[in-house]
Amino acid sequence: MRISIDRFFLVLLLLLFSSSEAWPQAKSNKSISISSKSRLCPTNTRRGDREFGGHGPKVTATARVSLQGKTKVVLRLFLHAIETKRDWTETRGTWTYTVYTAPTGYKINRIISNPYSEARYIDNDHGLDITTQTSKPKITGGNLVRRFEIMGDTGGKDIGNCTRDDVYMNVHFNSVKLEIQKLETIISRFDLTGDYPQQVVNKLSKEIRGTAHDQNHWFFTQDDMLWKIPVTLNLATMGKLTPASAKLIDIPPYLQRKGYRRYGDLDYYKGHLFVALEGEGRAKNRPLVAIFNATNMKLIDTLSLKQGQRSIGWIAINPVNGYLYSSEPRTSTGVKRYRITLSGDQVSLSFPSSYNVLNKFRRSVSLINIQSGSFSADGRYFFLVDSTGGNGQLWSFNHRTGKEMYKTIYRNGPMPKAVSHWNIGTKAPGMRGQLHLLMLHPNTQEQDAYSLKHYTIREKLDWDN
Repeated sequence: MRISIDRFFLVLLLLLFSSSEAWPQAKSNKSISISSKSRLCPTNTRRGDREFGGHGPKVTATARVSLQGKTKVVLRLFLHAIETKRDWTETRGTWTYTVYTAPTGYKINRIISNPYSEARYIDNDHGLDITTQTSKPKITGGNLVRRFEIMGDTGGKDIGNCTRDDVYMNVHFNSVKLEIQKLETIISRFDLTGDYPQQVVNKLSKEIRGTAHDQNHWFFTQDDMLWKIPVTLNLATMGKLTPASAKLIDIPPYLQRKGYRRYGDLDYYKGHLFVALEGEGRAKNRPLVAIFNATNMKLIDTLSLKQGQRSIGWIAINPVNGYLYSSEPRTSTGVKRYRITLSGDQVSLSFPSSYNVLNKFRRSVSLINIQSGSFSADGRYFFLVDSTGGNGQLWSFNHRTGKEMYKTIYRNGPMPKAVSHWNIGTKAPGMRGQLHLLMLHPNTQEQDAYSLKHYTIREKLDWDN
């Protein structure tokens, strides 16, 4: 069956699915209430004799909320009163309160409502002055405060004792609206849990190319062979390897006659194996994906990727959104992705769209020789193996943003060849962890050897996105 392409929707697909994933982050609006603040009394006399003596005072009251870091909302209140004639009796006070702290795992992006209010007037009596948005004097500058209640001049001494006949203010607030966001977890590092098997030479090691898995099996490709091996089998010894316990699939002869003589990277999706096929001769620049039923290992179909790329270095399938990701081995303009449509054993791919991978500075990553890719089971993490100049790299990207999270570099030694994400538990002899990296030791005693490195993924909260 040939690849199905709805050209009518080509432009729409390119617009919707270019660049990194357009999934929204978990943002929401939240209204918080601020409790009234009562009897705020400045007790310092900056100058004068503590008595306004009927000369005003000139009063300034302000209130402001602001963010402290990314998790707290802070309220700052200010009251200033100064006599309007000599001897200029003056006092001022400031008060600071934390009025909201975001729950663990959330951050505050911004304050949506107006964060400020002020009242300015000259007092002309011994009563409590009430200012609102509509009174005279009135609140200006914003609607943070619903009502200031201010005592200025009194019948006795005005500053110092914080009694009812001293200068003070009460403040009553409107609700404050915030935008909060649930934080994502991202990868902070890979912790090595072991190497097993380690530098072995056996039936698998010759020209080994890629690895994938379902719930109970490993799948491996060599140049001309596809393997299905129970996860309980000890890969170091390959003992009890029988036709009943493992399946080996050659490249079908009709594909070999067309010039497809090498299996490449592979991945598993919904009961099917998707295996890269590299062409030679007249099949060069015509990359294929071979689709196998993962239960009986029968070839179902082959699908062409020539609409998106001239060669196929690797494939990876996001198990959540159902896209197959691939590219030529070398790319500086991101990778291609194709939506998979499955109906039983009927498989088709959409026209390709672009997906950018970015470094920590949000610039496009140049990848020289991509060997393999994989996704985490929840689709959030995207892994790539790249090699160049005798060095190899294991990359991890935030799939939603395309941004690099963490990478490990392998220098002047065994080279990373393929990666597979699998929280393997205790199923596999000698193996633990979530991320499994196939390493090649070329030409060991004139034979290829391989190892599997196993990593636990460590995570942290992402405060930057």
